[in-house]
Amino acid sequence: MRWRSASWLAALLLAPIAPQAAIASAPAEFGDATFSAAQARGQTIVIETYAPWCLPCRIQAPILDRLRTQAPFRDVLVLRIGEKTPNAIWRRFRLNGFGTLVVYKGSREMARGTPTNEAAVTDLLRRGL
Repeated sequence: MRWRSASWLAALLLAPIAPQAAIASAPAEFGDATFSAAQARGQTIVIETYAPWCLPCRIQAPILDRLRTQAPFRDVLVLRIGEKTPNAIWRRFRLNGFGTLVVYKGSREMARGTPTNEAAVTDLLRRGL
């Protein structure tokens, strides 16, 4: 009986949060077709190098998710490069390790870095708007 009450209470308390979280989509795995199409549209794109064991990655991911629910960043596309991504893609973007964010506006690279706080991530994303 307690379990049912606790579940109901949790659902009630979390319900107002759910619609906001649904606005931003999860980062997509990097794909050439997706990247090229976004570049052709002139969209802001973030290439995110991510591994679950990487501390900067674990700091950045929730910040990116939160920022992408806010007005200036709602249309930002995040493409994730991970441990299983071929080395040729890592070389193509001149990436050496995890935790790096590369921001593009269309086909032009606008910013690159390994930010570990919200202000730094925000600054990096703003350069791509």
